Amino acid sequence: MLGLLWANITAHLIYFRRSRLLLAFGLVFLGIIVLFALPQLFMATKLTVFDVIRIALDEMEIFLVIFSAALGLFLVSSHLRARNLKMVFTKPCPPGLWLVSAFLAAILVSLFIQLLITAVAMTACLAFRLHVQMGVLFVSLDSFAMCVGMIGYLTFLATAMHPVLRVSHGQWAHAFGAFGYDLALAALCFCLSLLFLQRKRLT
Repeated sequence: MLGLLWANITAHLIYFRRSRLLLAFGLVFLGIIVLFALPQLFMATKLTVFDVIRIALDEMEIFLVIFSAALGLFLVSSHLRARNLKMVFTKPCPPGLWLVSAFLAAILVSLFIQLLITAVAMTACLAFRLHVQMGVLFVSLDSFAMCVGMIGYLTFLATAMHPVLRVSHGQWAHAFGAFGYDLALAALCFCLSLLFLQRKRLT
């Protein structure tokens, strides 16, 4: 069973590595962070260096949460769209085992990137003699926990609602009804605001 689990995890990791879409997304975001952070690091005082590191760390953690959620969504939805799971489950490979392997593969990639981000942030703090390493560890742990949650949530959406944005006719009616209600409320608030504005002008 463990051998089958590891075989599935390995297959998922190879799938991630060969995905040009995920690679392009990661490289673009990394390039944005580097272009933002590097010029300011070389022209900064100690106070502004701390701000640059903090902002860059926040942006990288946000990227990691989005990227981790995309891993689970992309893996499950692509297999469902290509109808590969029927072949996978006849190996035999139980659905639960395949799903666990998908979770673990996405979590491993997320953990690897999280360790890289933490190492870079720690190195920058040590290089500029900023004693905020415990804060970096706290932010990293909090971000990784959020990544795990987002992987689970988006994987569930991809499984239960494939394609993820599929909606029924009843849901469309509810959405249009809510939109009409919001428009009516906005119109009422506009009329009341105009009424009070005219009163204030006359007083």
